[in-house]
Amino acid sequence: MRRLLPVPFARFPVFLRDITAQYGNVVAFALPWRSYVFINEPALVKEILVTQQHAFSKSLGTRVLRLLLGQGLLTSEDPLHRQMRRIVQPAFHRERIAEYAAIMERDALDFADTLKAGETFDAHAAMRALTLRIATETLFGSDESYSAHFVGDALRLMMGEFPWMLTPIGSLRSRLPFRKTRRFWKARATLDSIIFDLIARRQKDAIARTDALSLLLNARDAEAGHRPSDEQIRDEIMTLFIAGHETTANALTWALVLLAQNPEVDERAATAVRDGDREYVTRIVKEVLRLYPPAWIIGRETLRGVTLNGVVAIPAGTTVFFAPMMLHRRRDFFPDPDRFDPDRWLGPEPPQFAYVPFGGGARRCIGEDFALTEIAIVLKALLLRFRFELLDAATIRTAPLVTLRPAGPVSIKGIVRSKVSTEEQIRAVTIGEPAVIDDRIKLVEYDPEWPRTFEREAARIRGVLGYRALRVEHTGSTAVPGLVAKPIVDVLLEVRDSSDEAQYVPALESTGYVLHVREPNWHQHRLFKRPDVEINLHVFSRACAEVQRMLLFRDRLRADPGDHELYARSKQALAQRRWKYVQNYADAKGQVIEAILARARTDSVQR
Repeated sequence: MRRLLPVPFARFPVFLRDITAQYGNVVAFALPWRSYVFINEPALVKEILVTQQHAFSKSLGTRVLRLLLGQGLLTSEDPLHRQMRRIVQPAFHRERIAEYAAIMERDALDFADTLKAGETFDAHAAMRALTLRIATETLFGSDESYSAHFVGDALRLMMGEFPWMLTPIGSLRSRLPFRKTRRFWKARATLDSIIFDLIARRQKDAIARTDALSLLLNARDAEAGHRPSDEQIRDEIMTLFIAGHETTANALTWALVLLAQNPEVDERAATAVRDGDREYVTRIVKEVLRLYPPAWIIGRETLRGVTLNGVVAIPAGTTVFFAPMMLHRRRDFFPDPDRFDPDRWLGPEPPQFAYVPFGGGARRCIGEDFALTEIAIVLKALLLRFRFELLDAATIRTAPLVTLRPAGPVSIKGIVRSKVSTEEQIRAVTIGEPAVIDDRIKLVEYDPEWPRTFEREAARIRGVLGYRALRVEHTGSTAVPGLVAKPIVDVLLEVRDSSDEAQYVPALESTGYVLHVREPNWHQHRLFKRPDVEINLHVFSRACAEVQRMLLFRDRLRADPGDHELYARSKQALAQRRWKYVQNYADAKGQVIEAILARARTDSVQR
């Protein structure tokens, strides 16, 4: 046991691996201040989480988290836990998750737009910032990520102190005026101030809002009619806020690491996203959570003497725990367990409770669907545009603290992924038969008539749509004076929701437009053409990231002679090749477009 001292928790992963290899999947051991039983057997995990759950309370490790989280769902005991779960559950019903998903997608696409191709960044820091923004907007109904400094400080200090808190001097350390202790309590006080201020603001208009905080403020326990106090709401929101964004950020970071280390999976994932193959993306997420479950260790304490499965007798007052990180790597359940293989989930499912990234039983993570939705949406937004390269994979290690974080920065860079539309994909989104050119692309010199054509069509569109036409812009090469282009005027139309075709398609059809392309997996893009005018009308939803991207690119070409010339040369070179479909030519321009956009974003930040 000496190798566990002075701070056992920090040394558990290697220790647990070694003792299970030597003694099997149920191991009892003791330290001078506490007795432990480690369980690595699914049937016994079910006994702890389900069959005999009332014989256990939360472990010391979870109780320590009350210093930050209070008596939220993660840390409370029954009957408070059961009552508050009934109250919190509506915030995570299916219809709410669908509302949150729209926020997640918008924020994920915004983040992808800010990434600069080829520039190194810390993936873990970036994912924490992104998930923090998503958490504040879904939980609070507004972007409160200005509080990121305080959240990060409190979490970092809690993570650093957590292993010590599990030792006999832990309780004493939390009360002594050490520098880290003072900083922790200051950060917690600031977070409390932010949360209580939000509660006070939401109490004024909570009925009209659908964010989680507003729902909680209006909630009652259906069985007892109980309304939680502001302090209890603070604890629940703090738990959802901190535990939720921290674990999801970790999972996303490990996903980027694994995809960077496995380029064949990465390439297949990008194709799956383009093709709308949700099943493969789901398997990727399951496999990431198998290898790197954010809640890597789960503990309980026996309230009385317990016998598990009629075989394993455990005295009262014993800490009983299991580690999903080890369960998920048992060779008898997961062959070649250290390999990242999403297709392993095509085979038979492992035994019940052999895969428990969200725990199980009555205390299974209430935010499971929220987290799975968020991870999938963020990965899709990133995989569509980038592949990722690790700068030094050898330096990436785990830091098994409260959650399974990386030990230090994860230096990574995004490489623009060249889009290649297959014939199957082109046919899938085209209404009718796609036009085959099977020839070179005809480019012509800039024509001053193009802006006038745009103005006439813009007036026509505004005339039939009225207030539903939120924005009409001239985009593409014909919007840039002096630039060679295909003689087709690109018009960008922004509506409230481009997937709601009933709101605008009949009106456009009444004036001669014909729906030509429907792309539900690419920003819900719709493309219309007119038989009498060379027009491409692109329809996107309000606040769509692709709209901002198109306008930024147009304005960059108008303002920067160097990029104007670079793009013209690139287009002319590509136009000399033979293309079956125009979309193939458009895809081939992706790399130079992304390079120009990267410079535009850099210059915008510097200004």
